[in-house]
Amino acid sequence: KNTAAGNVLIILNTAPVIAALIAWLVWKETLPLRTWVIIVVCVTGASIMAIGEWGRGEPLGLVMAGVAATALAANLNVARSRPDADMSVMLMFGALVLAALAAIAGGAKLPSVRDGLFIGLLCLFFLPIAATLIQIGPRYIPAAEVSMMLLLETVVGAFLVWLVLGEVPTTLSLFGGMIVFSALLAHGWIEVARYRRASV
Repeated sequence: KNTAAGNVLIILNTAPVIAALIAWLVWKETLPLRTWVIIVVCVTGASIMAIGEWGRGEPLGLVMAGVAATALAANLNVARSRPDADMSVMLMFGALVLAALAAIAGGAKLPSVRDGLFIGLLCLFFLPIAATLIQIGPRYIPAAEVSMMLLLETVVGAFLVWLVLGEVPTTLSLFGGMIVFSALLAHGWIEVARYRRASV
């Protein structure tokens, strides 16, 4: 509401960098150079995807996007620091509280039956699974890498909108999406190869 969508997306795309910095400053966790390179490549690719919607806006919108990116990065770092604690339940509780406040502030209204089915499917199945896996991920890999994987949401989301709604992405979006996808694929390949070598 306070700035262009592209501005928000580009700022949110900095979450992996923020997560890596928090891990380094607070928990003294360092990432290998190859991971930093992949993070920079992915953030660049995701930002290229958002450039098409880049625009002006109020500073408040930019600040709010920055707070959102920092909050996500901090949440993943906290989950990483306490691998024995399952915070996914609190994440869902927080989402319900936030949804109730948003409904009160925004004037809630009943959706159509079709929209209600989609919302129910999201709230009862897809979002809880996603939230739980996001919280579990930092137990096994650094918070910055989890945040980096979340950049795939931009790529897959654009593809699904194209597939389901027929909204053809711009050339920049396709180019940026290929950068993100290729970088994450290369990173995953390297990490799996390293794990196999280490376990031999």
